[in-house]
Amino acid sequence: MRNGFRSQGQSGGASAMSADWRTRGEVYLRFWTQLLERSRQRTPLFANKPPVPEYHLHTHAGRSGFSLGYIISVHGWAAVDLFIDTGDKARNKCAFDALLAARESIERAFGAPLDWQRLENKRAASISYRIEEGHFDRESDWAPLQERLIDAMIRLNQAMQPYIAALDV
Repeated sequence: MRNGFRSQGQSGGASAMSADWRTRGEVYLRFWTQLLERSRQRTPLFANKPPVPEYHLHTHAGRSGFSLGYIISVHGWAAVDLFIDTGDKARNKCAFDALLAARESIERAFGAPLDWQRLENKRAASISYRIEEGHFDRESDWAPLQERLIDAMIRLNQAMQPYIAALDV
């Protein structure tokens, strides 16, 4: 068990698992608190966001229905994303398609390939970059993981903003 999380296969029964879920929220709060402190030294993007006891943390991306987010997983990866949900499925897909049309330029500006998820059967859409190095479940990995996330978030914002602002949806 690391950071109060019980891995599958460890003994403990239902009461131990319920305690793990309460602990997980506390660990998320610690992780986000540290990330936000580091982030505020480099970018104003999340300057007014408080930490949350959840696996994701999002902020406004400069346009209604668009948010930039950090995502952490207990499965050994983390990500940054642009989440599109204006409340209207057709509008979301139209915005996604317009951004997808600029994929080459956006990925060149970002500096790496992105994961483009139109999410056909969902109302929303997402464009993300996954980070496999560093693990959320090892607190000793947090500082370098947080730095990678912040760097990727800054690059994602810079790559996306001109295209988000130019959308006609």
